[in-house]
Amino acid sequence: TPDAADATFQRADLWRVLKREFPEWYALQLKQAVELEQQKKDPAQVASQMAQSLAALRRQYAAQALQASPNRLVAIAQAFVENLAHLKKHSTEACYGYIAQGETNPVIVTLMRSPEHTPHLQGHAATIFEAIAEGRKAPRAHIPPKQSDFDALVAELTSRGWSQADLQLFSDDKALARSPQDKVCKMVHQWFEAQLALKDHEARQRLLADTLRPIVQG
Repeated sequence: TPDAADATFQRADLWRVLKREFPEWYALQLKQAVELEQQKKDPAQVASQMAQSLAALRRQYAAQALQASPNRLVAIAQAFVENLAHLKKHSTEACYGYIAQGETNPVIVTLMRSPEHTPHLQGHAATIFEAIAEGRKAPRAHIPPKQSDFDALVAELTSRGWSQADLQLFSDDKALARSPQDKVCKMVHQWFEAQLALKDHEARQRLLADTLRPIVQG
């Protein structure tokens, strides 16, 4: 029933945020979920459809997420880093799938229904939608990163073992896409870890407002 479905959804932080900020969208998802359940549809199919709807909503309001406060952007990056660390322990396929396709990746759709993985995956999504909510109400303009910000990031990555070849590879999207999945997972994980580790908080803010764009929009 709709009431039962709503009660189930509202046990999760993500769906509480969605109901509060996007009541019409939430009501539609609830209605569709109940209809699919009553039609005895495959639960995996239902989960996949909901993941697609969630991703579409996130992309629609990506600009607002990136206009949130620096603290919100840091929260998105921290949740993403924690998510990748968790997924790497499960499998390289899951980690790479999340980087490449987000919540719509078939492996991630399956993991989203697992109690072991749901808190991490939904937690990251919740941080993005909390940022969207803040950006819609009080949008903030972020200054683009300076060359000195990238220089500081390169120094941090170098201290973590990155070579000049690694830096060149990461800056080439096509070459990176041809790299082994485990290498891509490691590099993306360290790329955001390094930004979060910067001591210059203003530099970190400028970088994250720029580098989180593909994570939020993708």
